[in-house]
Amino acid sequence: MDQSPPSDREPFEFKPDHGHLIADLGSKMHFVGILTILLGGIALLSGILNRPPGTFWTAGTLVAALTALILVAVGFWSMRSGREFLLVAQTEGADIPHLIRALENLRRLVSLQYNLAWFGLILLVLLIVFGFFIDPAH
Repeated sequence: MDQSPPSDREPFEFKPDHGHLIADLGSKMHFVGILTILLGGIALLSGILNRPPGTFWTAGTLVAALTALILVAVGFWSMRSGREFLLVAQTEGADIPHLIRALENLRRLVSLQYNLAWFGLILLVLLIVFGFFIDPAH
């Protein structure tokens, strides 16, 4: 077991074939992130342009704004994670710090998806439960 202090160790570098795999992932994540951010902007613009004249906040506008916010967050974290993965493949001597930053952004993205999935599941259960107890005649 190597007992030398961390500053005496050489920085870790991925092998070239691993670098190509990581660069491919990073490139695709970066592209998907940018596209998702653009879709978020389109969702917000659509909600604003399709509201009735003379109103500002409608249910549709609120849904569009929430959708845009989620899409922008997903796109931002995908893009940042992808950029860090690209830096793993493009730089020397900093693979691990770039990899850790990529994983931090990926964790944020997956945490958002996880929380949204739980929210949706709870909402679905509530709708099913209350749907059974509400009289359809009223």
